[in-house]
Amino acid sequence: MKKFLTIENLHLLTGAILILSGILSYQKDGLGATLSWAIFGAMYISMSDIGESKMSDNEKAALNHKVRTVAAYLGAGLSSWLLITIL
Repeated sequence: MKKFLTIENLHLLTGAILILSGILSYQKDGLGATLSWAIFGAMYISMSDIGESKMSDNEKAALNHKVRTVAAYLGAGLSSWLLITIL
């Protein structure tokens, strides 16, 4: 399962959740919020390919990659929380 939880997959999941949250928030928050969440989700998806599979072990052990990994998990968790509150 660890192979599935790559940063790229977390970004794809987060982006999809943000787009869905935007669509679901239309009735309550209007077009502006919908577009804002959808654009943000699309940006998340577009940055999903950071080349983690091609990184060396030293690059994966670097501090900036660890920070990126924590941020990817945080983004996925918070976007899931957003979707739950909208539902």
